[in-house]
Amino acid sequence: MKINGVTIGSGTSGTSGSSGSSGTSGSSGTSGSSGINAFPVVTYTATSITLGTGDASEYLRTTSATAVTAAIPPQSSVTWATDTEIIIEQAGAGKVTISGGTGVTLNYNSTSPSTADQYAVIGLKRVSENVWTLFGDLTQ
Repeated sequence: MKINGVTIGSGTSGTSGSSGSSGTSGSSGTSGSSGINAFPVVTYTATSITLGTGDASEYLRTTSATAVTAAIPPQSSVTWATDTEIIIEQAGAGKVTISGGTGVTLNYNSTSPSTADQYAVIGLKRVSENVWTLFGDLTQ
């Protein structure tokens, strides 16, 4: 908007400036309420995890000293959103193995759907109903 030939609302503090409502720090900017959301870290100590919608868009950090199994239930049991993503880190000594429930297809390009070693990070991406792709630092 211009007042007496001067543009108002477009500087760094204006509505479209870096700290304005649609700027980087504003409500619709990358760090605002409708901007980019980081995957929050959730720590699991259990050796058996059944994944659910509450795990979507989260960074699951397993700290178990023994093997961990994370199961993906089928769409008939969990209402998975389209494009669901889950990140898992093996923070403890226990390898994390991903398993699919009845009717779930798990695609991966390694010898095993398991983390390679401690601090390995793997990801799950739901690519269609009951079909998931597993990627990351997997056992070769």
